[in-house]
Amino acid sequence: SDCGHLTINEGASISGNCQSASVSSITTPMGLGVYCAGVTVMNGGAINGNIDSSGNFEDTTLNKNAVGGGIYVTSSADNSSPDAQFVQFTMNGGTISGNTASCGGGLYASENALVRINSGLITGNSALRAGGGIALSGILTTMDESYKRLDVRIEDGAVISDNTAMADLLAGTDQVTFMPSGKLEM
Repeated sequence: SDCGHLTINEGASISGNCQSASVSSITTPMGLGVYCAGVTVMNGGAINGNIDSSGNFEDTTLNKNAVGGGIYVTSSADNSSPDAQFVQFTMNGGTISGNTASCGGGLYASENALVRINSGLITGNSALRAGGGIALSGILTTMDESYKRLDVRIEDGAVISDNTAMADLLAGTDQVTFMPSGKLEM
């Protein structure tokens, strides 16, 4: 992707970011810790304690609460184009923990994203609605629309545990939720 490259190594910490004010119904805060619209590689370090404390959790529209408490992975490209750039998040180590959001307490990924979780720990994150650990929101791919996809692979070295979704309204669990489709290989 042309949108930049971020590498998070051992000893790095992205923490304590907070959304505390109500926002308009047009804007959804995304990626309280990291907003990935390029290439992000996490080799170590921590993304923790990024919190949506806006007080809007009674609003069921999903529009006023943050998504991706720890990290939000999405392409800002025109998703209707077969030439759309894929963004990439690769986790080779480190910890994503103690983050909160409406969806995807630890990590939220949407279409035109390649997510590889090879190793590391995603734990202790919470979401009001879906995907305490990870929320995935992609478009079901067809042969004609293979560019509108979410491709996620979680390897044996990854640990996703002890995450909580308070009201998991969609298909999934506290750990990983699919919204509404996508490709997940474990």
